[in-house]
Amino acid sequence: MAGCCGPKCSKAFVIFFNIIFWFSGCAMVALGVVLLYDQSYSSYFTLLTTAALPQEIVQYTAFACIGLGGFILFVGFFGCCGALQDSKCMLGTYVFCLLLVFLVEAAAALFCLYFRFYFPSEVQQNLKLKLDNDYGMESHEVFTESLDFTQYELECCGIKEYGDYTHSKWANKTIAQKGYQRVPVTCCVQDKSQEWLQEYPWKEPKPKDPARCQASDHGEFNNKILNFEGCWNKLNAWYSLHNLILSATSGGLALLQILGVAFTICLFRNIGEEA
Repeated sequence: MAGCCGPKCSKAFVIFFNIIFWFSGCAMVALGVVLLYDQSYSSYFTLLTTAALPQEIVQYTAFACIGLGGFILFVGFFGCCGALQDSKCMLGTYVFCLLLVFLVEAAAALFCLYFRFYFPSEVQQNLKLKLDNDYGMESHEVFTESLDFTQYELECCGIKEYGDYTHSKWANKTIAQKGYQRVPVTCCVQDKSQEWLQEYPWKEPKPKDPARCQASDHGEFNNKILNFEGCWNKLNAWYSLHNLILSATSGGLALLQILGVAFTICLFRNIGEEA
C-alpha cells in the first residue's frame, strides 16, 4: 500500500503523534499540580462555584487532570511499543484507549463551551448574599480567605462595588468589636513593594494609607487609597479567558486523537506488508 497510509508513513506518524501525545500528558499533569498549589485557582473557583458546586471542585479537577495525564503518558508508551514491534494486539488496545481519551477531551470541551455561554446568572447574586451573611463569620473561613485573596490580587472591593460591605454582618461585627471600619483591609490600595518577603501577603495586607482608606468622610479617600471597583467584572473576565483557553485546547487535542486513531488503523492494516 502506497501513499500516506503506507506502512512506513503510518508508523512514522504514529510515533510522531505519540511524542505530541506525551507532551500533552505532561502538560495535563502540570496543570493538575498548578491547580493544587496555585492559590488563585482555588480562590477564584471557590467564589465562582458558590451555591452551585462543592468548594473541593478545584481539588477534584486537579486530581482528574493528574490522573488523565498519567493515563495519557502510559497510553503513549503503549502506542510507541505497538508501532515499533508491529503488534496488532497492542495497537488495537492503543486505539481503544485513544478513543477513551477522545471522549474525555471532547466532553471537557463541550462542558467548557456550555458554561461559557450559559454561565449561571444567579452566581453574582448568590455571591453578594454570601458576602452579606458569611464574610468574616466563623465557619466560613474558606470563603473569607478566598474573597480577601481576590480583592488583594485583582485590586477590587466587594462584588459590585466597595459599598457592598455597608450592610453586611461583617460590618456590624466589626463596629461592635473595633469601631467603624468601612471595608476589609484587602480593599485598600496596597504597598506591594515588600510582598515577596511574605508567604501569604493577602493575610497581612499593608495599605498605603490605612487611616484615609477607612475614613467615614467620602472626601477623604480616592482610587489611590481605596479600590472602588467591584470584583465581579474582573473575576468574570478571568473566568472567560481561562474557559476559552481550556475549550480550545481540549477541542484541539480531541481532533488530534482522531488523526492518531486514523493513522494507527492504517498501520494496523499494513502490518506484515513490505515497505
